[in-house]
Amino acid sequence: ANDGTRTHRLGFKHRDNGVDFWFDSMGFIAPADIEKISKEYIYGSRKLQDDSAKSCGWWVLGCIMETEKDEKDEFNFKTFLHSFGNNTLLNENKLSQLF
Repeated sequence: ANDGTRTHRLGFKHRDNGVDFWFDSMGFIAPADIEKISKEYIYGSRKLQDDSAKSCGWWVLGCIMETEKDEKDEFNFKTFLHSFGNNTLLNENKLSQLF
């Protein structure tokens, strides 16, 4: 928003059997509320999104698209996270190519 307030989109997939997924394009761990309902989760600790970008929703959508493309969701989630590097501007460009 232009009034100085900001929102941030995040992703969480809870699975009845298996490890859950937490996604934050800024690389933060899940908040305590998520840790209360998740016995175990995997997440990416690397910052993928550039500070100047307003693309967090696109990051979550890209993560969902790539993770859910077949039944190998845990492998796909890890592959998605590792397909980006440390240069956030290059990451933004690579993300845009998914759409």
